[in-house]
Amino acid sequence: MTQSAKRARETLAHIWMEIFGLPEVGLDDSFYDLGGDSRSAVHLVARARRAGLDFTVKDLMVCQTIDALAELSPAGAATAPASEVHTESEVHTESTYPLMPLQARFFDSHFDDPTYFDPAHFNLTVPIEVDPGFSFETLRDSAERVLSRHEALRMRFAQSGDGWRQQPADSAEAWYEAVAVDTRSPGWLQEMDLQVDSFHHRFDLTTGPLIRFLFLNRGETEPGWLVMDVHHLVCDGISIEVLLEEIQDEYLARLAGRPSASLPKPCSYLGHLQELHRQVNSPAADAISRFWAAQPWNSIAPLPKDKPGDSRQLRYIKQIKASLDQARTRVLTTSVARFDCSVEDMLLASLAQSLRQTGWATTFAIDICRHGRDPLPSGRDTSRLVGWLNTADPHIISSDGIADGLPMLRSVVSQVRAFRQYETGWSELRYLSRDPELRKRLSAWPRRELYLNYQGRDISGDIMQAPFHPAVLPAGKPVPQVGEQPYQIKIAAEIRDGRLAFALAFSTEIYEEDTIEQLSQALSGNLTRLATELSTQEAAAIR
Repeated sequence: MTQSAKRARETLAHIWMEIFGLPEVGLDDSFYDLGGDSRSAVHLVARARRAGLDFTVKDLMVCQTIDALAELSPAGAATAPASEVHTESEVHTESTYPLMPLQARFFDSHFDDPTYFDPAHFNLTVPIEVDPGFSFETLRDSAERVLSRHEALRMRFAQSGDGWRQQPADSAEAWYEAVAVDTRSPGWLQEMDLQVDSFHHRFDLTTGPLIRFLFLNRGETEPGWLVMDVHHLVCDGISIEVLLEEIQDEYLARLAGRPSASLPKPCSYLGHLQELHRQVNSPAADAISRFWAAQPWNSIAPLPKDKPGDSRQLRYIKQIKASLDQARTRVLTTSVARFDCSVEDMLLASLAQSLRQTGWATTFAIDICRHGRDPLPSGRDTSRLVGWLNTADPHIISSDGIADGLPMLRSVVSQVRAFRQYETGWSELRYLSRDPELRKRLSAWPRRELYLNYQGRDISGDIMQAPFHPAVLPAGKPVPQVGEQPYQIKIAAEIRDGRLAFALAFSTEIYEEDTIEQLSQALSGNLTRLATELSTQEAAAIR
């Protein structure tokens, strides 16, 4: 074995142990047998490229073990493929650019009614505890270098004759503020909460900047708090983790007096955006649009409601939370490869059973959020691409006549794959197509009342190292309590601390809390029973 192959195996083993939280892994252990999913695959590829290994998420789907990946990509081999190299003249040839799918949906909201939605106040916020002696000046220098790498953070947004467009500013500026907090004064926590809340003021989408940092300094001997705030238009959950990791690495390098952290160049945001628009508006889009139009959207019955009202104003939204224990979660995640499915499929199958058992529905339409980093034809690596890349595509799921448990899971896998057989999804066609008639037809379908966002494994705690630590502190209101939840019920799920946790968000103007509690208990019970069945199942993988 060559030294480079040995280093590649050692590096990959270390990354796998970090991602899965395991004390050791075998060279022949399958990434998916260990519980890998699409989101953790993106993180694995991103970390591997930082370490000098060159492979993509598509490669990981084929070469699923450390041994296979090390042979594919010996240490030090990472270089940007030709398709990822963009000069200024190749990419920045226009003054403005079209939008990503969920950016377009965002601007499709009710901007004319300030009580409904505030477009300038829709933020993602990360609270961080920092050790005594933390240098905010070094943090600023580190952040500025990292932000300059990511084109999406330079985007500004303006309305023109053909709708909203984005345009790159000259640089990715950020706003920085340090505030001294006197912990000896009574009510200092309440005062700090007000500081953080005022920090969440509205961004100016036209002039920027769209990212800012607040340092709450509690003195030289006390831990401080750092709050990173970024407008959702230029960032999603995976992007937040990329930025945190890169800023932290740069900060530690500067603090130690080492050269700046060596990071692989991310692929061009604008290049990715332009390729996506070309794909959506290619001749192949006609067949894809016919597929979506042929679905029985109008046959989906509305979900039952407890109350005659229909208000989903954010001030009426509550959440019911639940989780599985670590043992059952482990069964679900390690069954993914054997049964050729995903944890998201398991959630959907259990939800279908729960809606049927509680008398809600046997067939339902649901929007499913996806991370938007699936490979495009060019093969460019998007694992470190920052931006709002998510999509939310509708799926019709039926449980009619299907037995619970594994038969339901098999059926749901088949139904989901039917909706994902094309590279271009509904979101792209609905919001990015240049055909106004097609956009009009797609927008005419009944609004989906259910939404699922499975975020995969939460690795935020694994990313941070001293002096940065995950924190729970008053974080103000990153989204103001005006506006509407666009769905009747939103389901958010992730694996946190080894447990599959989920939350059902609903309006108290539509449902009694007991009703949603019953649905949550049914979902938890069905996931538990599925885990039990999978743990004893010796059948071959789902076909």
